[in-house]
Amino acid sequence: EPNEIPLLVTVNGIASSSSETESQSSIIPVTPPNASNKNTMQVITQELKALNKKLDTWNTRMIATNDLMVIMNDKLTSAQRVMLGFMVVSSAAIIIVALKK
Repeated sequence: EPNEIPLLVTVNGIASSSSETESQSSIIPVTPPNASNKNTMQVITQELKALNKKLDTWNTRMIATNDLMVIMNDKLTSAQRVMLGFMVVSSAAIIIVALKK
């Protein structure tokens, strides 16, 4: 269509319109496997393993922290029950004293 604005596409660092790139076959250079690539992959694999260990450590710490939070929540809940009971008893005592006057 004449009103269509061509979309700019970058292929291998060269900007061209979408109509130009559609006519070209997409040629993506494939780097052949060699010793340098293998070493790079080994380094990346080692780094990923190290990151995995760190994530496992953090995950374990988060689980422990979560367990502590559950325990603290239980203690807080029981403390709230005690405080609520005390408030009910003290409120009842205040009402009884007020009614006797």
